[in-house]
Amino acid sequence: MIFNSLTSKAVNFEQTKNDDYEEQVLTESINTQSVAAKKSTAAEAAIKRFDSGWCVEDLELSSADRLLAESQIEDWDEYRGRARVKTASSINLDDADYPNNFFVAPYQELAISELEALAMSGDKWAMVTLVQVSQGDLNLKHKVAKQLLIQGASYYALEYLVIEALSAAKNSYRQTGNIEQSHEHIIDALSYVYFGLNTYSTAALTPYLAITSSGYYKENISSYIDIKGLQPQIEGRYLALSNKVKRDQNNLSIQTAQPSRAIKNEFYRSIAIHELSYDKVLAEIAFSPIGDTASIMSAPCLKENSAKLQQKLQQMSIDTKNVN
Repeated sequence: MIFNSLTSKAVNFEQTKNDDYEEQVLTESINTQSVAAKKSTAAEAAIKRFDSGWCVEDLELSSADRLLAESQIEDWDEYRGRARVKTASSINLDDADYPNNFFVAPYQELAISELEALAMSGDKWAMVTLVQVSQGDLNLKHKVAKQLLIQGASYYALEYLVIEALSAAKNSYRQTGNIEQSHEHIIDALSYVYFGLNTYSTAALTPYLAITSSGYYKENISSYIDIKGLQPQIEGRYLALSNKVKRDQNNLSIQTAQPSRAIKNEFYRSIAIHELSYDKVLAEIAFSPIGDTASIMSAPCLKENSAKLQQKLQQMSIDTKNVN
């Protein structure tokens, strides 16, 4: 019950572009900017070539190059298994809110026994579906999520593993009141967050931020989460996970794809949007580097995306005042 509650909570934070509520609100707001602001954006467009050092797609690329960037992002989303399942209550909702649902549509209405059988046989999209639905054997779903990390289809696997770990931490604290026992599960959750960040993915970060910043966590647990203090344990857990994934990939001769500039800049854009609401936690993560996160979280294109985002918000504020 608690796990399903946390799953629902995390899903509520998913939206169309990067499954993040703030991004949807921001995107909708930006799309309603004044004509003058849009002309200003158009004037700045196409100042860099696609194969040059661009950072902000909608300001620095031509329309043709933006299409190329978006095509690469779509291919990357397919590779990492980003196909959102519709539940029975959302089956008739707009597909725009369920990116790449067509990959999992044939699976989402199967009986759970059929879905589990297909997932156990190694069917990628059955596996991606299984870790999103509320039914199913939890031990099997955990194993499937770990297998998806090895395959590279990690998007919803990371989300599932973070929610699972945070649910366990919450249960532990409710039962014992001992934060030290909960820390073991929180360390697991953060190891998945760092695994995602090191692969240019916010799939683990998004539910971690959403869950730990509100509700029971905000009131009872989050103040005890000291990422810097837990860094050695998190790093050990991360390295064990990362090394096992790489070892299994080598043993299975799985070739992993590498993110292009378009993918990395989309990731930086997502981080910049998260910073609007979760700057304190993200700063703590940035100051507690694990793997390559020191360079990733200080990348020039992340700073550029953050700066441009702030400029857009300021312009929107000015436009709103002028209208009023």
